[in-house]
Amino acid sequence: MRRGYLADSEAGPTLLWIVRNTDGRSAPMSHWSDELLAWWDDVRVWMAFGIAPLAVPVIMSIDAGFGGAPQSAIAVIAIFSLMLSYFGTLLFGLPLYLLLRVYKLTEFWLAPVAGFVAGFVLMYLASSWLGLPLMSVAGPSGAAVGALLWLIARPDRQAQAAQAVADEKSPELNPTTPVSRP
Repeated sequence: MRRGYLADSEAGPTLLWIVRNTDGRSAPMSHWSDELLAWWDDVRVWMAFGIAPLAVPVIMSIDAGFGGAPQSAIAVIAIFSLMLSYFGTLLFGLPLYLLLRVYKLTEFWLAPVAGFVAGFVLMYLASSWLGLPLMSVAGPSGAAVGALLWLIARPDRQAQAAQAVADEKSPELNPTTPVSRP
């Protein structure tokens, strides 16, 4: 929980932000950039899952436009691909993201590969169940979603931050942290 308050200092009243840590202690943040980074870390994953699937309708529309489709068909393709992209992201992307984070597999190259496979599988299921034509750009669209999701969410930084917090809480469990004993 963040709160701002005015504090008197030698330079006069200043606005300080207080961040409540998980253990209940307060830590002052004197720079607005620290506050912005803390806010961004809180919403980063949600924004990634909201923004990244928007790449699919863009790619599908461009592909259909270069294929010579009329504008009404391009609009229908964009709407259906938008719905399918969010459905696929929730059905395949979210579980894959959580699974890869649990196993600490947060390298960049895994995101486009997993996105490619998820996009191809989703388009195959959509073509067999709904009778939609199999689009040749389904795999690359999924790879673009996976790459964008990784670039926005940055699970590698979250894993590093979680490891730093774990090291701080229990230094005796971490063999790389020097522990001073009396």
